[in-house]
Amino acid sequence: MGSDLFAGLSASFEGRPVLDNFTLDLPDRGVFCLHGPSGCGKTTFLRAVCARLLRTTRPLGYVFQEDRLFPQLTALQNAAVSGASPALAKELLCALGLRGSLGLLPAELSGGMRRRVALARALAAVSGQPDGVLLLDEPFTGLDENNKALSAALVAAHRPGLVLLVTHDLQEASALGAQVFAVQGPPLEVAAN
Repeated sequence: MGSDLFAGLSASFEGRPVLDNFTLDLPDRGVFCLHGPSGCGKTTFLRAVCARLLRTTRPLGYVFQEDRLFPQLTALQNAAVSGASPALAKELLCALGLRGSLGLLPAELSGGMRRRVALARALAAVSGQPDGVLLLDEPFTGLDENNKALSAALVAAHRPGLVLLVTHDLQEASALGAQVFAVQGPPLEVAAN
């Protein structure tokens, strides 16, 4: 049974349709990936799904293409900003190799460290929640192979009921055990096999 979260999505950019009544038949649980060229509408799809989720009570975690950390908050405070327990936020950050950086501000962190804080924040919001949704938009960008592997393992260990991944790297989708949908556009559509 498909979810209404992914049905009839429409959006345009500068008058050009990016999503034109787009529907993706997905269940409410599982790990799914959209894979396609830049500019085809994958990020717009995640944003449209996010907008719908914000009108529900389902827990939501979102790793944007940009880190979007609060500059005045430490790594630990950023990871716990969703209302997650500081203990869980600390556990996630430490698992991502950031034990020595908990008290640092984003400006004091490298790009890869900021990326891992953003991932910890999203996971803290939905960790283990069967009705939670985790949206991942190129979540491992800027990470070396070791940190990609650590991050993918942490997502697998703490994932909520539903994970939607957008990536250009099919190895990332494979690491998360995602069912892959090849897409093209705009407007976004599932590519023919």
